[in-house]
Amino acid sequence: CLMQCDKIICVTAFAKKAIIETYNVNEEKIEIIYNGVGDTNDSVEPANLIEKVTIKKQLGFDSEERMLLYLRAIKDEKGIFSLISVFKKLLEKYCKLRLIIAGEGDFNKAMKQCNGIWNKVTFTGLLSKENVKKFYQIAEIGVLPSKFEQCSYTVLEMMMNHVPMVITSSPGLVELGENEKNALIANVKAVSRPTLSLDEDDLYNKLVTLLENNELKNEISQNAFVAWQSYYTAERMSKKTYEIYNEMSLS
Repeated sequence: CLMQCDKIICVTAFAKKAIIETYNVNEEKIEIIYNGVGDTNDSVEPANLIEKVTIKKQLGFDSEERMLLYLRAIKDEKGIFSLISVFKKLLEKYCKLRLIIAGEGDFNKAMKQCNGIWNKVTFTGLLSKENVKKFYQIAEIGVLPSKFEQCSYTVLEMMMNHVPMVITSSPGLVELGENEKNALIANVKAVSRPTLSLDEDDLYNKLVTLLENNELKNEISQNAFVAWQSYYTAERMSKKTYEIYNEMSLS
């Protein structure tokens, strides 16, 4: 089927490479178009201190709490269980931290793992678009600890909404970030092919680095926003897709 296609669109260079190596497809047939989200009207300006306090109170949180936001499915390949382990260690150093887990999945396993820190973890389930924006505004750090990912829409939304991020070096996901420029990148390592494992010590260190350095947080969030404007808007994705269809119709 792939051999008969005139064009193949991939959302990452990793996917393109995998298709070439697995199916022996001519690389000239394959185009990379990264996912895109929103336009400038959809982005939310960073909340100032007073606005953050107000939003936290609206959502029922202590105004002094520092929020780590995980906005993904609750399943192992997304790295959530490693994140919970790391969060427990972070609480030994930062007593005002709160982990927000927004998404659906294996609540039972996650809740059991949070035994002893239940008062520091909030499970929201799926959020409305309005509430997602509120959590973006109060999140000190967005954490995407995936072991395997492609062109994550959550990463792009966080870029768009000025949320400084810690992501991982998982194939595909790492293409969206440049370490210490628009994200901090924690290592994912191969245990046995194709099993990947998240380096929890590295994730811990990356989170501590951002929690301790406001200047770096601000620099990363601004650089990520610029990257979104330049490469990851829905308009750019649509335009590049249209160009490919137009080129094919004329050939």
